[in-house]
Amino acid sequence: MVVVSKEQQLASSDIALASLTNIIGPFHATRILAVFTTISSLGNIIGMTFTASKVKQEIAKEGVIPFAKFFGENRTLFGRWRTKDESKRPEPTPLGALFLHWLFAVILILFTWRAKPASAYRILANVNVCLTDVIPSFIMAIGLLYLRFFTEWSSSSFMPSWLSILAALVYALANGFPSVAVWIPLTDTSTDVYDLIPGLPWHMTGTLSWTLLACGVLYWTCFRYVLPYLGPRKGKEFLVEREPVFRMQDGGRVQWHEIVLHSWVVKSEPEKQDWYVMHDI
Repeated sequence: MVVVSKEQQLASSDIALASLTNIIGPFHATRILAVFTTISSLGNIIGMTFTASKVKQEIAKEGVIPFAKFFGENRTLFGRWRTKDESKRPEPTPLGALFLHWLFAVILILFTWRAKPASAYRILANVNVCLTDVIPSFIMAIGLLYLRFFTEWSSSSFMPSWLSILAALVYALANGFPSVAVWIPLTDTSTDVYDLIPGLPWHMTGTLSWTLLACGVLYWTCFRYVLPYLGPRKGKEFLVEREPVFRMQDGGRVQWHEIVLHSWVVKSEPEKQDWYVMHDI
């Protein structure tokens, strides 16, 4: 209220731009806000790309997705031009997982290619918020409440139970509200959501987000409960063995690489069959 008046907040949908306009004037406000937005977006893209690729790599190491060896290994793209100086050698990166992340990003972009660029960006941004922030946070909060009320973990925790319960409850309500509100239809006098994504149904964000989530859950369910009963895997269970390898560096143990073994084994026999080794170097 000190920088942006109540009237300006009600009349404008961009409070940040209104704030800069009041401070430095309309001529420089738009340009400065564009620069700040670009820098922030670039940092967010870099951070989320690294995080998402590492998550996909760990999923591949668990053998959940096909071609797990390709998606789970770290690779050096320009390995043939390695230098003799070890300090200048490039570090291996999750190349396969980065490719998988890029592929799904392109698929989502192609899904919205008929929409205007501004509308497509808003759709994908809203879906990203739902799938990476709102829904996982709500599920995590419910999980924390479950630990406190229905397991023995609460008795072994050093934190007061009422404090963690209160924090989890507030967290669940804060993330559960948008999960429910996205399915509440608009009134005839409301134009906020129509202005946000013009020309598209008000339930587009919720439908697309929950559809993608349902596809992921269905895939995992088929892998976990249906695949072991089909073809040559019938009567077998999927076994994942992970062995980290450490080396001493600067007086401490640092994980150097990881050996991952995947195998389908007969439930009554402990020996492994049809295994392959995945080196995370």
